[in-house]
Amino acid sequence: MPRAKTRPMLSGTRKAAVVIASLPREEASKLLARLGADAAQAIGLEISRLGEFPDEVAEDVLREFAEAARSGGPLVREGLQSAKELLRGALPPEEAELASSRLDEAVRRRPFGFLAEAEPGAIFAQLRDEQPQTVAVVLAHLSPAKAARVLEGFPPRVQGEVVRRIAHLADISPEAVRQLEEALASRFRAEPFARSAVASSRPGGPEIAAEILRRASRSTERAALDALEDDSPELADDIRRRLFAFEDLLRADDRGIRALLKEVSTQELCVALKTASEELKAKFMANLSNRARELLLEEMEYMRPVRLSEVEAAQMRMLEAARRLEESGELFVAGRASGEDYVV
Repeated sequence: MPRAKTRPMLSGTRKAAVVIASLPREEASKLLARLGADAAQAIGLEISRLGEFPDEVAEDVLREFAEAARSGGPLVREGLQSAKELLRGALPPEEAELASSRLDEAVRRRPFGFLAEAEPGAIFAQLRDEQPQTVAVVLAHLSPAKAARVLEGFPPRVQGEVVRRIAHLADISPEAVRQLEEALASRFRAEPFARSAVASSRPGGPEIAAEILRRASRSTERAALDALEDDSPELADDIRRRLFAFEDLLRADDRGIRALLKEVSTQELCVALKTASEELKAKFMANLSNRARELLLEEMEYMRPVRLSEVEAAQMRMLEAARRLEESGELFVAGRASGEDYVV
């Protein structure tokens, strides 16, 4: 069975950032203004970091925004510029300027923080001739959304190699990170991060690689995983599982769920839902006809005990069908890339 995704523990400040970033800009600024300069600055910093965790985490905080997320729009406005605009709308000019300056400094002190406002195309232009290991280190320090856009510029074989190296990034030498950051900063005519910030370097790993691919186009995801399959099939399978877990179907559109239901039998659906959340069970029930719902409920009521391995196998078969439907455009899952290609 796909591994259950571990939801990060969110501080009150980060939760507040998610809520405020989801509001219309004018309303968000009004709310920030009522919190005071210190709180506004702290929340502004968290807004600049929102790209570092997946959309489904925001959905846990803002469940009522799930329908808006299914429409394809972003759940929250992330990024440094968005944070600054909210601060300018929330605080008097002098306080807003001071808060923005402090925000700039806080972001700059993070490794590769000077890339927070750089366009993906500009980053790609500076990395296109670098070795995959170098590209992997840089992308692992960017927000997953921005890293995905940069990754899309590389040829498929390079994409697979970069993803492999991100997944295998061990503890990186602080001095190596510093040298790379300084070299790249010189190309952007920016200042590198302060020495005290090296310890905050983001680790790599399969989950980071999956988060980046989750934000990439479908074609990039396929190409990278196909290239990875040739050299590291086990890693490719691990990342695929992280990319699309059974509970992710909770964020699928109803039309796609109905298409998926045509691909599975009542018995197999019954087994697959054995360990599903009540919310996911309800979603499938809502997309069944009255007669099919009655049959499923009857099957679930009298179903014999099943091995966990049977449940995992049934869920995997349904996920494989869901991927095929996603590829053909018949199923859409909020938080996964739209499938459009990006040209740098």
